[in-house]
Amino acid sequence: MSTPRRHHRTTAAAILAAVCLAAAALPAAEALDTAIAKAEADLAAQRQTLAEAYAEIGAEKQALVSETAALRQRLEALRRETAALEQRAQADRRGAADLDARRDRDRQQAASLAAMALDYRRAFETRLSAAEAGAAGDALEALDRAFGSQADTLTPETLDQLCRLSLQRGRDSLGGHRQSGQAVDDDGRILNGTGLTFGPLAFFQAEDGRAGLAVQPVGSLHPALYDDVTPAQQAALRELFEKGRAAVPVDVTMGHAIRLNASRDTLTGHLAKGGIVMVPLLVLGALCALVIVGKAIQVTTLIGESCRPRAAEIAAAVRNGDLEQAQALTARLGRPLRAVLQAGIAQRQASRERLEEVLFERIAAEVPPLERFLGTLAVSASAAPLLGLLGTVTGMIHTFRLITVFGSGDARLLSSGISEALITTEVGLVIAIPALLSHAYLARRVRQAVSLVQEAAVMFANGLHAQPPEPPA
Repeated sequence: MSTPRRHHRTTAAAILAAVCLAAAALPAAEALDTAIAKAEADLAAQRQTLAEAYAEIGAEKQALVSETAALRQRLEALRRETAALEQRAQADRRGAADLDARRDRDRQQAASLAAMALDYRRAFETRLSAAEAGAAGDALEALDRAFGSQADTLTPETLDQLCRLSLQRGRDSLGGHRQSGQAVDDDGRILNGTGLTFGPLAFFQAEDGRAGLAVQPVGSLHPALYDDVTPAQQAALRELFEKGRAAVPVDVTMGHAIRLNASRDTLTGHLAKGGIVMVPLLVLGALCALVIVGKAIQVTTLIGESCRPRAAEIAAAVRNGDLEQAQALTARLGRPLRAVLQAGIAQRQASRERLEEVLFERIAAEVPPLERFLGTLAVSASAAPLLGLLGTVTGMIHTFRLITVFGSGDARLLSSGISEALITTEVGLVIAIPALLSHAYLARRVRQAVSLVQEAAVMFANGLHAQPPEPPA
């Protein structure tokens, strides 16, 4: 629209310039009329041209308006399309997020299933009986190679192999299964033979004819042959392998009772596990036993509650001059009252003060033999737990030394140190508890006997120097 306006201004300027030139060249009147007429003609032409320009501009404006409207419609359509595409993109993003979450869930489920399958494989061999373990060795090795060491290496084919092997094992277990295999006897020799499995029960017959239960020892590659049965049971086991039917012994504990029985030690072997500390502990125990037995025999000869009336009776016999009866009654008394009253009878003519001194002097002489070795027993009872604690400390030091060298992966390597630590404590307590109880009993009996002797001695002195009653007036 600006281009036609500039063209119109240029044309008007040109007309004015032509009029001025014509007016200068013509005479004044003619020149003016002619110039006016020419100018009007030129002005009309220019107006026509201007009208045409306006018409052209209007047409162009209409076209531009139409084109602008079309462009606006197209823009609105594009905006709607863009909004639709954005909504679709958002829906696609939500769908992708859902797919990612579902993929993650599927991966987690697959990882869990693979881990469960791997754990089942690891536990599968522990569910096999001793005879089955040898027969399924090749299949398990092939399965292990297919499994790999990580759960993410599991494939559907490997799972199929595991399922087939498990189902086959189930079928064989329900109906009984016979297979060739190997077992280890008590001497550690590997025997070739035949194994029979009936569910969880397993039996083995060696080529030399020996038959028995098959038990899987801990950490062994081969089952162990347990043939410690009666001849009748041995014959029944052979009949089972020959005919497939017989009344045979079974282990309802699945080998646990047999392994427990095999792990039991003799008393000598049990004590030997305690180490060097067991030597002083056993010596201390023997000393305590000797003291307890000796003192127990000694306290059986001590006096009882009947000594008080006996002392009064003896004093009366002495006072009446019947020394033979007094000596006979004294001889039947127990220790230490017998020696005390014999010393009192020998000093019957002495004064009361002298008699009491003699009696208590004799009592003081009789007390040390009664209390002899009681202190030794008390010290031994106190030292036994300390020696046991010493063995515990040395055993734990030995255990930690083994852990430093071999690590803590195998508990059997640590059993020697742990046994030394526990057995010495056990033996120390076994020695100390009876020794303490015996010491308490023996000391109480000695104190009781000394108290009874003192009472009897006082009663003897009182009875010997008692004044006869005055006759009635």
